[in-house]
Amino acid sequence: RRGYLGVGVQPVRLPDGLVTEVSQETGLLVASVESGGPADKGGLLVGDIIVSIDGAPSVHMDSLLAQLGGDRVGHEASLHLVRGGKPHEITVVIGERK
Repeated sequence: RRGYLGVGVQPVRLPDGLVTEVSQETGLLVASVESGGPADKGGLLVGDIIVSIDGAPSVHMDSLLAQLGGDRVGHEASLHLVRGGKPHEITVVIGERK
């Protein structure tokens, strides 16, 4: 089993004002959200920048994939992100990649 969110992401550097606030320099810009997928159901939007999942930094695709192991399928995850230039948090139920 493999967990998934149903998003397309790309690494992005955070604006200087947010680096101190979220304690990291980069995040994952959400470029696409699969309609009806876990991220869509949880309220993730194109343009959001994911900075961490359950407190673990998401700075590149490998770190995101590492946080979506099969043991996470069906469980809630807290996504810390930047939306509209401000820190934001949503909860998403991790789906299963088939």
